[in-house]
Amino acid sequence: MQKNQKVGFDFDSFEDKCLVPNCFDKVAWQIGKTYKIRVGYVYNPSNFWIIRHEEELNLFHKYITYYYSTKGDDYLLPEKDIKRDSYCAVYIDDCYYRAVIVDIPKFLCEEPQVVIFSIDFGFTTVVSCENLCYLSEKLRSVPRFAIRARLAGIEPDNSDSWSNKAAERFSQLIIGKILLAVLENKDTLLQVLYIKLGEVTTTNEIIYIDQILFEEKLAVASKMRRLKSKETKDRIVPKVKYPFLFPSHNAIETSLMPSSNYVSELLKSSPLACSLLFKLLYHKKIFTVQNSILTDL
Repeated sequence: MQKNQKVGFDFDSFEDKCLVPNCFDKVAWQIGKTYKIRVGYVYNPSNFWIIRHEEELNLFHKYITYYYSTKGDDYLLPEKDIKRDSYCAVYIDDCYYRAVIVDIPKFLCEEPQVVIFSIDFGFTTVVSCENLCYLSEKLRSVPRFAIRARLAGIEPDNSDSWSNKAAERFSQLIIGKILLAVLENKDTLLQVLYIKLGEVTTTNEIIYIDQILFEEKLAVASKMRRLKSKETKDRIVPKVKYPFLFPSHNAIETSLMPSSNYVSELLKSSPLACSLLFKLLYHKKIFTVQNSILTDL
């Protein structure tokens, strides 16, 4: 079937002229206020995505899936039109999602693939180019639902960065649940919310997630001091002020940093991966004999 044959839409002149608005900008966030949310995707306690309007998202997601299930063939995105940073609808596990194409891998594979970021749920994944569709202008008018968030007042216990155990435990405590989020702070430039998360029990008590991580020795209360690596004696120093805040949400969303699941599996399978990831966060220093001044290698 040729393009434009049924839907009457000029795909040949279709461009990303209209950016999808962000839900962050549509809310008058108030410090100290409590919001009901659900967590969409977790990288670690310092990098996750929340959904404030879950009911609206569920209805919207059902509509998109129904729409493209019935008319998707009319909107198939040809390989020649696949571009980085362009919006699309993507078919994953019997559902359709709004997404942005963040990377087009150059490595050889059996079928052409791209890396996408789900703008409504906050996850990044690799999909076949055959599962991509044009995202209509009408569907672009709805603000993206996924909002960047960080757990406020918390940092790793006795480490510069979050352990896999801490990230996995944090995910277990929050995924699939309706939670209360107390807004502690916000970064309007990076569009990140710093929140305190709590779960309401059957007896109407609130159990705060950070307290569980404290009790299990997976985190400590953050002093936001300049971190000093445990390996400073070996002249290995953090490149960034707070390594546990690395990578940024933007780096994850744009595939500059692989997903936490991918990193975890990579570390298990390749000793070299640990060295490569280590270089992103740390660098070596040497002492000069004169005045004991630290000098970059």
